[in-house]
Amino acid sequence: MNNELNELHAGLNAAHDLLRPGGLCVAITFHSLEDRIVKRHFHSIDIDAKLNMSLTDRLRDPSLTHSADYMQQIMKARWEPVSRSIITPTDAEISANPRARSAKLRAAWKLLD
Repeated sequence: MNNELNELHAGLNAAHDLLRPGGLCVAITFHSLEDRIVKRHFHSIDIDAKLNMSLTDRLRDPSLTHSADYMQQIMKARWEPVSRSIITPTDAEISANPRARSAKLRAAWKLLD
């Protein structure tokens, strides 16, 4: 295995480090695992967090320690998604290129550091 998912995670972190505030990061994914990583980055959800945990759920989880640093970390967003929804290919695009059927495009602006 070539470690694609970890490389995607590292690439998104590198993009955040290299982009200026207000810079746009765009990612196209073809598999659900890839899309989940991109979505979690762009919506400022910890990669290791349980699925679908809201901010309230994270604050109520008794297994978490709630230091001031932790609170700042959860409250600080690194990206602002361009849209809440994803962009998928149209029927015409899928007819022209059947491999495009699973493609999903997400984009987000880098927020101030």
